[in-house]
Amino acid sequence: MGPHDMFVNAQLSSMISFLSETVINPKPGNGGFTANIERALVQFNYSGNHSLILGKMHTPINYWNDRYQCHGRLFFPTVDRPTSFSMVIPLHMLGLRLQGQNLGELNFGYDLVVGNGLSANDRGDNDLKKALTGAVHIKPWEGSRIGVGYFRDVIVDNAWGGQRGPSNAHRDTSIYKGDVIAHVITASAWLENERWEVQSEVSLSVNAFPDSLGAANSVSHLSYLYCGYKFDDETVYGVVDWVEVPMENLHLNPYQLSKFGLGWEHAFNPFVNIKTQVQYFTALRKELIVPKPDKWEFRIQVAYGF
Repeated sequence: MGPHDMFVNAQLSSMISFLSETVINPKPGNGGFTANIERALVQFNYSGNHSLILGKMHTPINYWNDRYQCHGRLFFPTVDRPTSFSMVIPLHMLGLRLQGQNLGELNFGYDLVVGNGLSANDRGDNDLKKALTGAVHIKPWEGSRIGVGYFRDVIVDNAWGGQRGPSNAHRDTSIYKGDVIAHVITASAWLENERWEVQSEVSLSVNAFPDSLGAANSVSHLSYLYCGYKFDDETVYGVVDWVEVPMENLHLNPYQLSKFGLGWEHAFNPFVNIKTQVQYFTALRKELIVPKPDKWEFRIQVAYGF
């Protein structure tokens, strides 16, 4: 039994709406479940396609994180999300967002978010060093979206606050106890027609360590490519997923993992689908720390909604 994602969406007035996303997750180990609020936001549509959003939200840094619900596997094109979402990409932010959608002939869109950063938790923040996210995109024709995004934050005392990836991805803070200046730069593209769908995400994560007595900046490389071919209610797809965190990173554990996958999806209707995916994991740079490299994995997933 996997996560169950529950949504509440209310139109409070002609200009104000509310969205809540709560996930019931299975606990690892001895079983049981735990609840997490993934999103809780109020949106004020103050003029045309321009909105002001306040609350906990997905960080709109790239196409995947902006489009898909964090745990709503029914909406995913694959069994799982990109590996980078467990390592580098900032998933959530508690803050204030300015948004514009479908502006002009190119359907231009923008997002600007100021909020609690990576060293904060879901309840609040204990410092004034806020994170900043900016993203723009265009949709020049039906079935397309091309965009770029930027994220900057100061991670106070090299702390992990739960807004990005699992805690075991982060280095022991005894190695480096100073602040970390984090930059993430992304480029995304999505193209779709009656038969083909292609998604591509490319990201650079740059960490600087100003209190480390001259330690070099660390540049992590992340890329993701999905390509699917649709016929009737079936989709056959392939996926390539690459994450590389170098040895000089003082915030994240060194890591290099490549995933190559082939899958098949059958949609019984818009509310139920089944996916079968075969994938191979390998570490092309064996000197970097990788859990269980060089393995095959076969996964079947049934996702449903109502």
